[in-house]
This record gives sequence, structure tokens and C-alpha cells, in this order.
Amino acid sequence: MSSFICQVPPDVSVPQRYIVNLDLPPAVRWQHILRLYLDQFHAVEKKIDSMISGIIGQWAGPILETILSAVMSGITRLGLVYYGEELKGFSQETGIPLGKLVLIQFVHAVEKKIDSMISGIIGQWAGPILETILSAVMSGITRLGLVYYGEELKGFSQETGIPLGKLVLIQFVYECFACCTSIVCQDKQTKVPIHIRTMDWELDFLKPLTIDVDFQKNNQTIFKATTWIGYIGILTGMRVHNGYSVSVNFRHTGGALTANLKTALASGWPIGFLVREILESTNTYEMAVEQLAQSTIIAPCYFTVCGTRQSQTIGTLLTRKQNTEEKRWIVSEHGTIIQTNIDHWSSEPNEDILFSIRRRDLSKRLLNQMKTMNEENLWKLISEYPIYNNITIYGTFMCPEYAIYHTRYPQDDIQFRSKEESQFIPINDLKTTSSCASIPSTHICHKCKREFDINNNSGGDCAHSGKWHAKYDDCSYLKCGFHLGKAVSIGKQHWSCCYSLDQHSTICSKSASHTFI
Repeated sequence: MSSFICQVPPDVSVPQRYIVNLDLPPAVRWQHILRLYLDQFHAVEKKIDSMISGIIGQWAGPILETILSAVMSGITRLGLVYYGEELKGFSQETGIPLGKLVLIQFVHAVEKKIDSMISGIIGQWAGPILETILSAVMSGITRLGLVYYGEELKGFSQETGIPLGKLVLIQFVYECFACCTSIVCQDKQTKVPIHIRTMDWELDFLKPLTIDVDFQKNNQTIFKATTWIGYIGILTGMRVHNGYSVSVNFRHTGGALTANLKTALASGWPIGFLVREILESTNTYEMAVEQLAQSTIIAPCYFTVCGTRQSQTIGTLLTRKQNTEEKRWIVSEHGTIIQTNIDHWSSEPNEDILFSIRRRDLSKRLLNQMKTMNEENLWKLISEYPIYNNITIYGTFMCPEYAIYHTRYPQDDIQFRSKEESQFIPINDLKTTSSCASIPSTHICHKCKREFDINNNSGGDCAHSGKWHAKYDDCSYLKCGFHLGKAVSIGKQHWSCCYSLDQHSTICSKSASHTFI
């Protein structure tokens, strides 16, 4: 890996990036993001409802959801759920019942074929009843404080109006069908470890809800992640200092939903919750690997972890059961990690999910053929079918050693590729350059708490890069993001605090300067 992309090509599609301030009370951490996506999330909620009914049967769902929602709400309010305060905040912000929000976190770990398995167990007509029970249980244990991130989910529920138990169920749904490709490789010359992954999901409505998030404490970014609105766990993320990155791949073992729920209620970690907690609290690659290897989780999965040249094993692949791991793969001994959705030692056709064997073999062949390993060539690699396919939601490139984190949406004509001439920066210049737009310092405005790119605001008079609206009435109608509203006739040159933006402007004399760090 001799160089990285310095500037994102103009023909590449990337998700919006936001800041989640971990110093804020959990109930309000996601508030500023939720309010921007409220309509989209409610549209998705209806689709998830039909998914849940399909997974656990047509009539069993509502009752089971209600019971689990109540339980989850209860244990969250008792403080027995990790991130319970954040989940409560989610519930309060969204109006979604707390228990449902907790269930949403867990649904990420449900096996892919769960719908047919549960239908066979409880019959086609039991679904809505069980869904109601689950929602009630989840809401209850969340309100009792027994769910991690419970306060966030409560805030989410209050903001969106979605019952808490239902939000908890959604956490399960998001982990349900993740078919992915994760690669950790090293350049032959520099030996810098690189981590790139695709996220494949059978529900295309997730794409517009995909966001990048900088999680901050004391105005410093602790870790970066790519996630979906409504899901507070992490399946793709990178610790910025003492860097390491983590990606999660779905593992199909033929287990049943009842076994997953039993593990969950017996203090097993929802997978995305565990990854988020480790990224937030664990300082080193070595510790992160062991915590991912030893923690009890509610469903099998693959953890791919990438470190730096100073890391003991460079990169690690963990093939996890709920309580144990199998046949660990480490880069320093075995070479490049290529993990799809089949065990790395298996070539059994009946275990081949979404062309897992073809994706693995093609990735290996393309890496071996790659003469120059740079970031754009790796984007081209994951653009090849079936690594990229019709259910691919996003791809993420991570280099923990230099804190580089880039996410792209695939596009129909070019997938993750760019037709533009990419601008590269050599590795040796990374620690000295200040001109590369793709490696900015993260800043947040003290007044309105929105993030901004200092490269677009070199004067520092206003915290946001932005555009101007045509007239004052537009601002008052659409509501100014800086809460200026009708109190001041700000005129058409109001800076980018307003949401109706279409042209760049100079600094607005009517708007107070933003302060930033």
C-alpha cells in the first residue's frame, strides 16, 4: 500500500457523516440525526414490521413482541443493559417503545432462515402474537434498565414515536441477513495493514439510512463507524488512537432463534453492541481481539480485526460460536484474511451463502494479480461480481495505522469505482501533510453541535461549509437549523445553518459566528 486517495473523486457516492457526542446524556445523543431522517425511518419501520411477522409467523409476532419489549424495557430501566441510557434517549426522541428499541439491536443476530424455522415450530398463524409478546418483553426489560444502550433507545422511541419494544426488535432485524466480504491484506513493500469490506443486505431500503458516525468524547473522535439510522450497534468501525478496525460477517450454523434469544436473556452480547463497546473502551488491538474472542454473544458470526504494523499479529479472523471460537486465523502466520459467509476452512456447497466460495476465491485471485496495491485498486476489487452484487449496501476502506476511514455507496454503472483520475498521497507524507481533504481533523460547533470541515472554513468565522437560500421566507418556512427563525431577518446570505441550501455564500453578517475547536 504505497498511497491512499487524497481527495474523494467527484463521481463517487458517499454517505453523510455525523458526530455522536458521548459526553451528552444518552437520551439526546442521536437527536440531531434522528430529526433529519424521521420520515425515512418511519417508512422503514413498516417494512421491518412485515419482516418481523414473516420471521416469527403471521400471528405470533405482536404478542411475543409485546412481552419481550416489556422485559427489555424493564431490565434497561434497572440499569442492567449496556448503553441503556442511550437506548432510553432513542426511545424519548423517536417515540419508539424502549423494549422495541432493544429488540432492534438483537434482531441483527437472527439466523438468515429464521422465518422458515420458526414457522415450522409455531405455525404460520402464530407470528403476530409472538411478535407482540417479544415487544412487550423487550420494552419491559429495557425500562427496567437491563438493556445496554437502553437510554439511547428510549430517546429514540420518544423522538420517532415508535414503540420501544419494536425498536428493540429492529436491533435484531438489522443483523438478520448481513452477507458480507471482509479482507485484511498487506502491501509487499510497506507492510501497512489494510481492511476493506462490503456490506450486503437483502433489504435495499437500508441504503438511504446508511451514515458514517464519528463518536466523540471531549471533542475528540474516539472511533468511527458506518451504521444505519435506528441501529445503535456497530458492524463496521475503527478505533482512531492505537488504531484497529473491526468488521462483522454473518455466520450461518443452522441454529434456531430460540437458542439465540435464550443466550441473549442469559447475558449474551448482541453482536453490534459488543463491537461498539469495545471500540469505545478498549485501547489496543490485542485487547480488542481477546475481548471479541472471549465474550458470550447471542449468535454465531465472524469478527475480522485489523491492526497496524506494530500489532503482534497484524490482523485476526475470529470464527465465533456463542461461547467459543474455532480455528483462529492470523495474518502474521497465515497471510491475507478473506472472510465471506462461510468458514475459512470449508468449501461445502450446502454452506455456500450468496456465492461465498466464489467471492472468497475471486478476492484471492485478484489480490494475487494486483501489481500496485493502492486504495482505488482495492475499490475496483470489491466492485467485481459477485463481491459486489445486487444487495450490496456499502463498502468501507480502513487503515487504522493512519486513521483513514472511507465509505462509499455502490452505483449501478461503476459500483465502487471512480472514472476520475484519483489523487493519491504517499504513505511517507501522511504525517506531515495538511492539505489532503480526505484526512481532516474532526470539528464540532459549540453552539449548534453540528460537525464541519475546517478545510472549507479556513477563516473560522463560521463553523459550517454551506450554501445560501433564496429569501428569508424560505428560511422561516423550512426552519433555520441555528434557530434564528423569524427573530432576525437574516436575508439571502445567511450561512449554512439553514436547511434550504443550493448555493455557496459568504459569511452572513446577521448570523453570529460559530465557535469551534
